[in-house]
Amino acid sequence: MKFIIGILISVNLLFGFSYNLEPKAVNNDIYCFFGDVKEPNKHNNGFMVNSCYIKEDGFYIVVDSGPTYIFAKESFEAMKKIDDLPVKYVINTHSHDDHFLGNGYFKSLGAVIYASEKFHENRNDGRMHEHILPEAFDGTTTVLPDKYLTNAEEIILGTTKIINKGLHGHSTSDIIVYNEKSKTMLVGDLVFNERVLALRDGTIKGWLDYIEFFKAYDYEYLIGGHGHDTSRQSYIFTKDYLTRLENEVRKAIEMGDGIDESAKIIKFDDFSDYALYEELHSKNVFKAYQLLEWE
Repeated sequence: MKFIIGILISVNLLFGFSYNLEPKAVNNDIYCFFGDVKEPNKHNNGFMVNSCYIKEDGFYIVVDSGPTYIFAKESFEAMKKIDDLPVKYVINTHSHDDHFLGNGYFKSLGAVIYASEKFHENRNDGRMHEHILPEAFDGTTTVLPDKYLTNAEEIILGTTKIINKGLHGHSTSDIIVYNEKSKTMLVGDLVFNERVLALRDGTIKGWLDYIEFFKAYDYEYLIGGHGHDTSRQSYIFTKDYLTRLENEVRKAIEMGDGIDESAKIIKFDDFSDYALYEELHSKNVFKAYQLLEWE
């Protein structure tokens, strides 16, 4: 493994780093770059997140700018081959670094960046450079949003609506995006599929409430922050995991099992083959126990 990583580093130093990005059409108006379902590492170089472009009349809206400056630059260069439009707006669905460290590139183009007013509460922009190749992180700096949505505020940009429900879901700063023309919901890390979610900065109740909220919209496509499923039902994986997590942890608390014991014994075998189960499931049980213990 170390030998392979060494080869990758040498090749990148010789020829310059590239993500080799290819956009995937979700429908006629939405294109996405679908990332790996692992944590950031020297193979995916932070491209383990979904970054999407909404095609409006004469401009693009970017939903989550991605993990690095280079990623953002390459994604835009790829999109210009489809339609040479400027990026007018960027929306950060929340403040985890893989979703917003590409802001700097779009800011250099003059784009206006939107996020929740609570964007700063769960911000973690010091992680990425520790796990990816240095040349992949080149040029990346923390560039914060320009405009913040207050609690329960909605903003319309073209045919796209940004919605801050103000719930504490995956994080305190979750906002969702609805493109009416294509009937597409883009909900960031409120939806995971193909990999186990991270409850670290979240709450189960707020997360499930957010899912019920966006389910009420008239949409045909649902795009999460991680995973390739864009079907209307793509929230089910996340909802089922959270609901089961809540039920199993409540049972453990009622039976008098301690937090450490619960984290060891509560297993979801039917989720165990999904990416990051071993890395995150026990941590999710631990966090859920902390959330539910004093209710």
